[in-house]
Amino acid sequence: IWKGNLLTADGWLSRIVTDLAVSAEDPLVLYAIDEVGDVYQSRDGASTAAGWRPIDARLPSPARAIDTAHKTRMVAVACEGGFYLSTTAGHTWERLPAPEDGGKPTDVQFDPVKRYVMYAVTTRAAYRSPDFGEEFLGQSWEPLTEGLPKANSARFYVGPGEPGRIYAFLDGVLFTRRLDEPAWP
Repeated sequence: IWKGNLLTADGWLSRIVTDLAVSAEDPLVLYAIDEVGDVYQSRDGASTAAGWRPIDARLPSPARAIDTAHKTRMVAVACEGGFYLSTTAGHTWERLPAPEDGGKPTDVQFDPVKRYVMYAVTTRAAYRSPDFGEEFLGQSWEPLTEGLPKANSARFYVGPGEPGRIYAFLDGVLFTRRLDEPAWP
């Protein structure tokens, strides 16, 4: 299925899938990003080539990470040019007003426990969108990585849940704290 284009089963070169999200509401709905940043949706559990369709026509830059929320129609992507949210299963996209920290978007995640909380990660910091309900999802952000030392090399990972954790790997040193703690130890 993945040769040349996700929609062309007989292409010469195989494309690599770099990220995948499976709907918790309907496990037959999958979202995939390929190595060039194209975004696809399958509604048949990825069982056929004909079941895939592109959903990135309205995204202005290639996608790097994808996640789906508790509802199949809610999808978020981290693109080279910012973070985007779709509440229409990829038919339309809205650019989220994520903080401009000078870093490149690397990851986006929905919290599996708190339905209207999402996380945005860049090469410089990590953020959480507070739960103000569906209509305000991703419209405001609180920093999760303030108070860390400056570093030449940084990577961040959010492990959502109850209580959830944030991990920061700075110049070879790992920092971690629970998401419900106000500051780094």
